Amino acid sequence: MTRIAKLARHISASAMLTLVPLAAAFAQDLTGAGATFPDPIYKKWFGDYAAKTHIQINYQAIGSGGGIKQLQEQTVDFGASDAPASDAELAAMKGGPVFHIPMVMGAVVPTYNVVGLSKLQLTADTLSGIYLGTIKTWNDPKIAADNAGVTLPSASITVVFRSDGSGTTGVFTDITYIQRLNTAGGPAPTTTCDSTSADVRIPYSADYYFFTGGAADGGTNG
Repeated sequence: MTRIAKLARHISASAMLTLVPLAAAFAQDLTGAGATFPDPIYKKWFGDYAAKTHIQINYQAIGSGGGIKQLQEQTVDFGASDAPASDAELAAMKGGPVFHIPMVMGAVVPTYNVVGLSKLQLTADTLSGIYLGTIKTWNDPKIAADNAGVTLPSASITVVFRSDGSGTTGVFTDITYIQRLNTAGGPAPTTTCDSTSADVRIPYSADYYFFTGGAADGGTNG
């Protein structure tokens, strides 16, 4: 069994996926890059592995898009991405075919930063309206209808999103939530948004995070 295959038994690869070249490598040390979400558990795993084997695995949490790009350019041994690489991205791999190996699971959750509000109820239709730009203020009638009896500010909503190749954005938009918000039949599901994980630097903002722990853990947006 090649060393890369042995390592795969211990680490596999990804925020949700790690991409490993099919061509076996025999180098003692490995370098990877990609999603920020799995970085804490990767540090733990790789540290424990190094202590037992003296093999160093260096992982740089630069975002899913960066991990895919570096793997395409063959500057790393493996990349990690919250969302699977597309057919076009796989075709651009200069080192040839790669494996997708599921590693860990996580949830992307909507968050907000509105002074004086600790919980909001948002239907799928309302949440999609915020990100589609049709709901622009926190006291919009649709938000008010979801939260009867709650005093809402008239402040404009600042929608926060990643501008680079983010796996969190991919999960939130293309793979799961926003893409399917208004396509399912029946009553729209309701999401309870938690203000504790929101970006406190931006007042009256709406954001989304990979949830990685309790209220003290702000999550990751990778």
